[in-house]
Amino acid sequence: DQRLANLRSFGILDTLPQQAFDDITALASSICGTPIALISLVDQDRQWFKAKVGVDHAETPRNVAFCGHAILKPGEVMVVPDAVNDARFSGNPLVKSAPNLRFYAGAPILSPEGYPLGTVCVIDTQVRTLSPEQQAALRSLSGLVSHLMAHERLTRETAQNKIGQAETNNEILHAMVNESLDLKSFVDRNYIYRFVNPTYLRYWGRQTSEIIGLPVR
Repeated sequence: DQRLANLRSFGILDTLPQQAFDDITALASSICGTPIALISLVDQDRQWFKAKVGVDHAETPRNVAFCGHAILKPGEVMVVPDAVNDARFSGNPLVKSAPNLRFYAGAPILSPEGYPLGTVCVIDTQVRTLSPEQQAALRSLSGLVSHLMAHERLTRETAQNKIGQAETNNEILHAMVNESLDLKSFVDRNYIYRFVNPTYLRYWGRQTSEIIGLPVR
């Protein structure tokens, strides 16, 4: 539950494609020489792809997700050279039938709080493995995804705080004007009343409808 709450705090699920994340998957595919690369985020019942190379769908059920296994060991790159000969995946429908996946490697994406949110992963329909250098590169790319997500969350929170502060400032200003013992009125450039505070109304013994929208004279 804490991991899912942490994932959702980033506000990234079901967002539109972004070039930076697309570039990372393209790099992963190129570095590892695989036709498929994904930035996969593991939600409660699905894995959702923030960026993808070599697949069309945007998500798959979690119960068939290789990434659901990869996040169980956050400090490791999970490599499955041949899924047919791996007891965890030999019965997986993605292995037994189209697209007939055989190879998988996934580097967990760790949030700044330490939760595994998903993976940067590469996939092939051929049996293969990764060199230590390729695994290190995959781990670096997953770290880059984490930094991007954290930056976007901070940017969003900062903007929300500014909006909240502006609303607070507006409420304070509104209270100061309305509760002031001074007569306060606002007129436009044509000297038409646009606002008067209650003190102004009490002083002149008038109703709002008798002042607002009328010229000062």
